[in-house]
Amino acid sequence: HSLAALNVGHLVWDDFYPIFSLLRLFDLQHHDSLHLLPIRQVLKHKLYATCDIRKNKRQQCASNFEKFWPLMGVTPEHFSTTKTFRFDPTKEGEDLKSPLVCASTAVAGLGMLTDHGYRDHGWNENFTFQGYNIPPHNLGRGPNFAAFSNFMAWNLLGADRRQPSAVSSIRVTFSILSSRKKDRQLDFSSEIEYLQQVLPPELFQVEARALWNMTLNEQFELAQSSNIFITACGGGSMSATF
Repeated sequence: HSLAALNVGHLVWDDFYPIFSLLRLFDLQHHDSLHLLPIRQVLKHKLYATCDIRKNKRQQCASNFEKFWPLMGVTPEHFSTTKTFRFDPTKEGEDLKSPLVCASTAVAGLGMLTDHGYRDHGWNENFTFQGYNIPPHNLGRGPNFAAFSNFMAWNLLGADRRQPSAVSSIRVTFSILSSRKKDRQLDFSSEIEYLQQVLPPELFQVEARALWNMTLNEQFELAQSSNIFITACGGGSMSATF
């Protein structure tokens, strides 16, 4: 089951993060023995904010899955649903050996492992459910978030997240125009101009980058090489994770 995977933020924190958390609960997240074959459950009755609610949502989800599954170490061609299962256990030119797929381990159920939990968003300050005040959903999850970030960095780059290397200047990166929503389309022009005026150029390198025209690997590299990364809500906040 996928919650609003047409939005990259939801895809990462409500699909990929709970999958990683579920694997980690059973100590199955290690790269040397991990071969994921994810299957998305397609329900008979369409649920709120899912990929199946409308045709355009299915198309947007499919586009995001195609681009971002490598973060989980998954080849997009190996991603299936319960209605469109895709798996070819034979080599080219060979007959099908068996219609069965055998796995030593299977995990299922995301539920409270998502960013949201009972809340509309896991980071909301106050939330009441059936008369009870529900504490912020993500309290105490910092170590798991860091492990998740390293997990994705390893899948994409073959190494854990790294700190910016020691350089003569501090790199300050502004992620501009990081959302299609008008109220989030910030170019930070006044902030960038001010910093360039007051910060000594021999100590600070201030630059603006539009991440939407960069590849996923390039965004990773940029985020990891920045000492300070500034972004509004939107796709840039996902890259800021690294």
